Amino acid sequence: MEGIFRRFEQIMDKYLIPAGFEIQKAQQDYERLLQSKELFDKDIANLLNDAQNNNERYEILTGLKDYAIWLEVNLDLRTRGDLGRKP
Repeated sequence: MEGIFRRFEQIMDKYLIPAGFEIQKAQQDYERLLQSKELFDKDIANLLNDAQNNNERYEILTGLKDYAIWLEVNLDLRTRGDLGRKP
């Protein structure tokens, strides 16, 4: 019985825990993409104009920058065929 538990622990350490981390990173990327995509669905100029202060403008522009960088990196990796591969 102890040997079975040891095998389960080895499987968890080798496969399940790293897979959980990868799934969590993918989920965070997806959430970031959804949040940033909202900026493209709305009129950015009006969002900036309607912002109450520079802090809100900063948040809008930061989201735009993060989305643009994320999109550029992932599209570049996808066209090169590197997406999903470890360096």
